[in-house]
Amino acid sequence: MYSILDGDLSTKMTNIKKHTRMAAGFKSREEIIRELHECMEELGQTPSEESFYKYAKISKTVLQKNGWVHYGKLVEEQGLKPNVFDKTKYLDEQLCKMIIKLIRDLKKWPSRDEIDTRHYQDQSVPMSSTFYTRFNLAAGIAEAVLDYINGKSGYEDVILICKEAKRKFKRYIDEPDTNLVPGYVYLGFQNGQYKIGFATDPDRRIGQHSQYGPESMKTIHIIETDDARGIEAYWLNRFKDKSTGRPEWFKLTKSDIKAFKSMKFRK
Repeated sequence: MYSILDGDLSTKMTNIKKHTRMAAGFKSREEIIRELHECMEELGQTPSEESFYKYAKISKTVLQKNGWVHYGKLVEEQGLKPNVFDKTKYLDEQLCKMIIKLIRDLKKWPSRDEIDTRHYQDQSVPMSSTFYTRFNLAAGIAEAVLDYINGKSGYEDVILICKEAKRKFKRYIDEPDTNLVPGYVYLGFQNGQYKIGFATDPDRRIGQHSQYGPESMKTIHIIETDDARGIEAYWLNRFKDKSTGRPEWFKLTKSDIKAFKSMKFRK
């Protein structure tokens, strides 16, 4: 015989199941579509896959459970223009403004790690490699910023920091051994893609990727060298045709990985 207790139990079980779905990050198609448009409105452009996952607090699996094979299909279905990360789209003026904002936020010259960290927090800011390649290392960036603000008022704080940075890093431009920077070149794997980068402390750098990425980054291989920037440039150029559209991120084959791992490994 049906009783009020039966009804209460049924309601409680339904609420428990609903709570479990929410706790697991499950969201309906309608919720996902709504949050995509909310995120787009907040950013002023179609969010990157990584940005959207963080905003909606979901994973790729949730999209697949709702019928989208991957994030690109969701964007395509909504008639939105994909946010393809292209370092060539930035004007020198835009890059200088970004560095100025970083200088004022940090109250000092931003390191490569700090630029990359800002990139993971704000997808409109490119990776440090974009700045370093465009302006020829840190001294070149400082000189570009000084040229941009030349004749403008209200930049006294930025001028002092840029002049000091230009003096400090000028040797990397003037000295013949400018490219012989000791360090490590690493190959990491995260969210189905491979990342190639340079670092003086690869374990800490990979840890940062794990902290800000959608999942932990797995270390595939680390190369110790006295010419870290040169070795990094070699591999970035070698795999450029396999770029995912994000600087230093690639879709690699087993033979590509084998080639990278053929260089000396640091344990």
